[in-house]
Parts: sequence; structure tokens; C-alpha cells
Amino acid sequence: MRIWALLLVGFCGCVRSQLGTCDDVLCPTDLVCVPTTNRCENANNVAACQAQAANTACVSETVSDGICIDAVCRPRGCGNGVIEADEVCDDGNTNSDDGCAADCRSDERCGNGVLDHGEYCDCGDSAAARPAGCVGANSDDVGAQCDTRCTRYCGDGAITGSEDCERNVASTSTCADFGFYAGELSCSPSCRFETATCAGRCGDGVVQIDNGEECDQNIPDQSCVAVGFDYGAIECNPRCYADIASFCKRFGWQRLGNGSIDNFWAFGSRRVMYDEVHSMLTVHANGTDEVSAGALQMARNQSAAVVATATTFRVFDAAGEHPVAIPPSLVGSIYEVAIDSASRVSAVDNACVLYRQNGATWTTWTITAPDSPEPAPRLLGCRGLAAVGPDDFVVAAGSQIVAVHTGAEGPVASSLILAGTAPQVGNVASDGSVMVAAYDSGPGPNFYAYRAGQLSQVAFFTSASAASIEVVAGRRLFATTENGFEGGVLALLRIFDGDQTWQLNAPLSIRLFLAADQKLYGYGNGLYEAEEFIASESYFFSERSVQGLALGSHNEVYVGLDDYAFGIPTPSPITGLAARGDQRFVISNGLLEHTTASPQWLPVAGVPTDVSMVRRSSSNQVFAANRLALYISETEGAAFISNRLTAVSGCSSTLWVEGADWYNVWQCPTSVVVQKHVSNRWQTIDTVPRTANDQVSSTQAPDGTLLVLAGQQIFRYDQSGSDHFDAPAMGIISARSRDEVFLLPHRNQFEDDALWRWQQARWTPIDIDRHEIAERDYLLATPLEVVVGSAVSGQFIFPSQVIRLFRSNL
Repeated sequence: MRIWALLLVGFCGCVRSQLGTCDDVLCPTDLVCVPTTNRCENANNVAACQAQAANTACVSETVSDGICIDAVCRPRGCGNGVIEADEVCDDGNTNSDDGCAADCRSDERCGNGVLDHGEYCDCGDSAAARPAGCVGANSDDVGAQCDTRCTRYCGDGAITGSEDCERNVASTSTCADFGFYAGELSCSPSCRFETATCAGRCGDGVVQIDNGEECDQNIPDQSCVAVGFDYGAIECNPRCYADIASFCKRFGWQRLGNGSIDNFWAFGSRRVMYDEVHSMLTVHANGTDEVSAGALQMARNQSAAVVATATTFRVFDAAGEHPVAIPPSLVGSIYEVAIDSASRVSAVDNACVLYRQNGATWTTWTITAPDSPEPAPRLLGCRGLAAVGPDDFVVAAGSQIVAVHTGAEGPVASSLILAGTAPQVGNVASDGSVMVAAYDSGPGPNFYAYRAGQLSQVAFFTSASAASIEVVAGRRLFATTENGFEGGVLALLRIFDGDQTWQLNAPLSIRLFLAADQKLYGYGNGLYEAEEFIASESYFFSERSVQGLALGSHNEVYVGLDDYAFGIPTPSPITGLAARGDQRFVISNGLLEHTTASPQWLPVAGVPTDVSMVRRSSSNQVFAANRLALYISETEGAAFISNRLTAVSGCSSTLWVEGADWYNVWQCPTSVVVQKHVSNRWQTIDTVPRTANDQVSSTQAPDGTLLVLAGQQIFRYDQSGSDHFDAPAMGIISARSRDEVFLLPHRNQFEDDALWRWQQARWTPIDIDRHEIAERDYLLATPLEVVVGSAVSGQFIFPSQVIRLFRSNL
């Protein structure tokens, strides 16, 4: 055999001189035989491991970082046949599917916690080897993420891991969980929910009244005035409800001063007031009033005002005050003055000569009769003027109101706006409108708004001799006085909204001015400023309604008053509040906002704009929720993390979260469904039948016990299970513990007012003065006291109607 081997090698040309033998193998002269393995190896690699122990580090000419294996220096790494520190196995190759993975990091066993080739999952067979993302070890239970064969995958019939669903496997999720009203939720081939088969949702542009929508990407039909507010334009919010709270406002008139005021202008803290009867001008600046006589007339727009004296025009604007000399031809004559938005003064005399200031000089035109052929006759009897722009004017003359456009030279062009007796021209409003009036039909003058060549009639008649117009939130406001009941004088504020006119009460003899800083003033028999939502000195007693109670970190009780919470006004009425340390939380128009030391509300990052609940637990967690998810902030200043809810279609929910005990109470048409958060999932633990007339109330005690009042039974849930006991009446409940419960019955259920207390397995009534509690709306049991709240509701509330709190240290 050896001879034939020699001949074969010789014929192949591979045998060199001085061959060495290694058992039955011949080694070339540059290799040496290693007797322990009977293999030919590089002489340098063998020399590097002479007298070295196995698995010690080595270096040779061909191996820069090696390890001694079978007396030879070999490179480190997977495939060298030695299980090194970071390897699980090493079978001498880098192949998979042979009991050792190609990277030597897995023995390719199902249950080792490594996802190997051919495995769909592997969560390990012990807690110590559990990889990230696995909540439990491999198990053949249906709910486990991975089974003991590592074959769990999308399509295996079990909803596991990150899967939303499995085809042909029943799911509690519905289209309603994703905001749809109808349809069947489907499951995609990748085990994700698909909503393509769902139908109807807020945002599809179709108003679905049967599903509670009031609007959908359109402007609601109602006006703010129609629903009891003073002005504003209702918008459609992202939840398809008419957003009244955000866009509808009230004026809240506050009296600033007395006296008769016939014209008015303001900029910042500076106010200019003109009394025509007494020819008096009052300029309020720096907290003092400068009163001067000899004021002949006044005109203004939003930007500037002008007051005429015998020899001077006093001009007021953002820069301050400066005089303008009256043209000599106007001194002592009868004229009307006006001012445009660039503070340029204009005037028209009784002969219908139009004057316009151009710096220190004056330019004049003769106004011709409207729509007359050339040569057009002069217009006569001018006695009203408004400067709409630098070259455009509105003039009242004789029995006409005309629009005048000045030219560079020659007579000015004019066109008829309105014909009628006793024509009047008002001040220029904030949108460039001019109020004009004339007796053109009916018993009194008709009022019109003229703007950009268009005349819009105001749909009412009045016997007033003057009126004014302003524009707030896109709505034209007209103010006037007219004869009221039995000859009395009634002040009216009318809002022109599209083709409708709405009437509101206003301070006596009011006209309007909207300043550049958007403050709305009313003047006439006194001066008034309209402030939105004027707050009382004490926000616990004001023209507001209670919206919620919150327990602070030190058991202090906070009361939320529609758009006022923790002493800070909110941009819209609140629907929930909570307190934790220095942090304060409110829900305002579905938006969760917070504040610390700063007296302003800021949106909470990471929480959507449709939350309906915010609450603090005794363990100082803060929870917020909408229909689809619960948002949790564990500690003060910590971000909110979402936890998905399991919704019940057609039902409304109330969340209760106290420490480790989380409950969700769903109020449905024929039942109350109670869910508890267990093992990171929401599970239904009870379903209580109810009729449509049964009122449901729920609460959670500081020890975590959930109590639900349905019918006239209270159902109790805690770590030990559930039970129930009878209640003396329907109402609202609160609790200090599972064994101390308070019930505030709805009104008219008893002759005497009573707060009922459940303790030592029996009910005991506690008297409450009927006069102190006008309505029963809020009940809060704290470790220190029991608070009963009453709400004064309605849109128009007198200050004497106050919110009362009954506190008891029971």
C-alpha cells in the first residue's frame, strides 16, 4: 500500500525530496507530523505551542491571535473545534443544522431561548434563559407565546406574541375599537387587524346622526348665539361634535366708568371718550383722566381717532397724539370729519367739498351727484362722512348715501348706495364695514352694513337715532337702543350671523368699539369692557358650575369650576382634574393639560386629544384614558405610557385605578360589564344585569376595592373575589375601604336629606341640611373627611347662586 502511495504521489508531482512520514501519510518538507493527531501541520504553528498547555494563547508567523489546540497554534473563533468563552458549542465547522449553529452560539435545541434556523419562536424553558420580549417560558398552553416545539407562528391558530389576531379564531376586538360604527373586523395574513371591512367613522366626511355625530369635517348648522353664547363661530372638533366650548364665547360686561359717551377709541391702556352734548373730550392715559372742553366732533376706526376743535384736529393713534391744522376754509364752517387707517384726516363740508390731508397739505375735490351724465351736478347737503380707505369714502347727503372714489384730478366719481330720508353714516368697523341707515321703508330707519361695494341689510326695525357695528369672530355685532315694554328704554345687542339676527341684553345705551388688541368696548350711558369669562375673586364661588373634584397629595380637596381649576383659567370648560405633588392635571375639550409652578396650562406629550378621564391613585400614579387606551405616569414628572383597553361595543366606561388594582366598569343598555387588568390583559370578571332605568354609580376605595351600584345593590370586587349587598336607594357612592361605603341618594328619594353610611354590615343615615345642598352631584370620601358637592348649572347664573360644599369629619 505504501509503495503504491509513493508512486501515486510521484506521478502527481507533489512529492518533494526528503519527505517525512506521519503514520500512513507523507508530509511535505515544510510541514511536520503531529503524533497525537497523525496530521501534517505548519512547523511554525507547532513550534509556537511546544511546552504550552492546551487552550493557552499563542502567536506564530501565520497566526496573530491563536490558541493551542492539540499542540498546534490555531486561530481563535467558531469552527476551530474548541468551545471558547463566548461559544455554546464548536463542532469544527461553520455549518448550521448539525447540532451547532454556524456562529457557535446555539446548540440548536428548542428551549434554549435562541431563535435558530427552522424555529418560529423560542422563549426558553426557564426564567433564567428568557429572551427579551418573552413574558413566559415555552409552553403548550394556547395562550403561550411559544410552544415546546418552537413551532408557534402566524397561522397556527393561537393569538400569541405581537399578533393581533388569527384567522378563524374568535376575538373580542371589534370595528368600534378603531373608531368605526359598523362592519366586521378582519385579520390579515400577517395576523394584524384590518379595518377595510369596517364602515362609518368620524372623519369620513359623512355626518352620521344615528351614531351621535353632530358634524364631520363641516361647519355645524347651529350658531353660538343659538346655543346661549354671545358670539363666535362653532367648529367641528376631531370627534365629530360641534365644538361649542372652544369657539363660543361670552362678553361678560364690566363697567369701567360713568357719564355720557357718544364716541370712543382705545389703544392699549389709552382711551379717548367724546361727550357731544357737553362738547367734552376725556383722554385716559397712565391711570389719569385729562378732560378738555371745546371738542366739536369725533371720528375713528380701529387704528386711529380724530377729534375736531375750533382750530385743530387732534389725532390719536398707536404712536401717540399729534395735532393737524384745520384748513382755513373749514374754520367756522359746518363740516364732518373722518380718519382712515393710516391716520390721514378727511372732511366734507355742507357744500360737498371733500378735503383730504396729505402730510402738511390738503387736497380738495368737489363731489358730484351719483350716476349723473357729464357735466354732472354738484352733490348738495353733505352731512356724514366715513373714510373707508385712502381714496374711498362714504358720504351722506340730502336723501342719499353715496360711495365716493377720489381721482388724481378733476371731479370725484360717486355711486348711490342707499336712498331714504334722514340718512346716517357710522364709524368704520374693524373689517372695513360702515354702518349706514335711512328711513327707506317701515316705521323706523333700516340699518345696513356697507363693505367692498356690497350692502347687507340688517333684518330689524328700530326707532333709534344711532347705531354702531363691529365684527368679532367673524360675526357682525350691531348695538342700538329702542323703545321697550311700556315705553321703557331697552339696550339691545344684535348679532348678525349669516341671514339671521340674534338679540341679546346689553348695558344701557350701548355702542361698540373693537380695539386693535381685540378688546371689545361698549359705550353710551357709561363705559364697559367685555372680558371673556370674567372670574370672581374666589373661584370657589362664582358664576360657574362644578365640573369635578380632585383629591390632592395631602388630602386637600380641589373643586373644578367649568373653565377654572386650581386657580388657573382653562381655554375651555374642564371635564376632569387630578393633583400630584406640585403637578396639576385637567382635561379641557378632550386635551390633557398640566401645570406646575407656572400659572398656565400646557398639553401633556404622548397623550391623544380625546381623553375623558384623569385620576391619581394613592400610590401617586396618574392615569388618563380614552376609549381605546389607558395612559399611565408612574412618578412625578414621568412620561405617560399607554396600555391598550379591551372595549365593549355600544357601552360607556369608567376607569378605576388604585395601586395594582385596575378596573374598568362598562355601562351597557342591559348590563354592567366589570373588567380587571390581570397579567397585562383586561379580563371580564363579572356581568351584572340592569334595566334602562337603573342608574349606575361606581367608586374605588383606597385599599383597591371596586364598588358598583346597579339597581339597588352594591357589588364589591377585591383580591379575595366578589360579593354584593343591598343599598337603601339609588344615587352616587364613594368609599374609604371595602367595609366603609357612603351613598348620596338622588333627590326626592327621601323626605329628609340623608347621607347613608355602610359600616359593620349595616346602613346608617347622616342628616344633611336641605338648604345647604341644592343639588346632589358630587361625593368624595377621603381618609380625613367626606365631601358632598352641589353644582349650580345653567348658562345664566347670578352671583348669589353659589356652590356649597358640605364637609364632614365622619
